[in-house]
Amino acid sequence: MPAQAAGLFRRNDLERSDQQLAWDRRDQAFFAAGACHVLAWACRAFHQDQALAIHALRFAGHDQVFHTDAVWESWAFDHSGWNSHHELLEVNAEFEDRPM
Repeated sequence: MPAQAAGLFRRNDLERSDQQLAWDRRDQAFFAAGACHVLAWACRAFHQDQALAIHALRFAGHDQVFHTDAVWESWAFDHSGWNSHHELLEVNAEFEDRPM
C-alpha cells in the first residue's frame, strides 16, 4: 500500500466529542490518527532483533506530535504499512501543506 498522510484519517469534531464514534472507525483510521503510537511501539516490540526507532512527526516550530511511526534504516512503518521514510514524510508534508 502506498504511503498515505495521517491527516486523511483525522477525527472530525463529532468523533472527537463521542469516544465511541472514534473507536468505531475502521482500523486504518484508528491507527493513522489516534493510536499510531501504539502501532509504532507494537512494531518495535515485534521486531526486537532490529534497531527500530520511534519517530514523531510534528510541524516545524511546534512541540506537539501529530503522528508516530517506527523507522528501520530508510523504511518507516505506520498505518499504511512499510514505505520509504522519505516518502512518508513527503506525503504528510504535502497533505498538511506545511513543513515538518
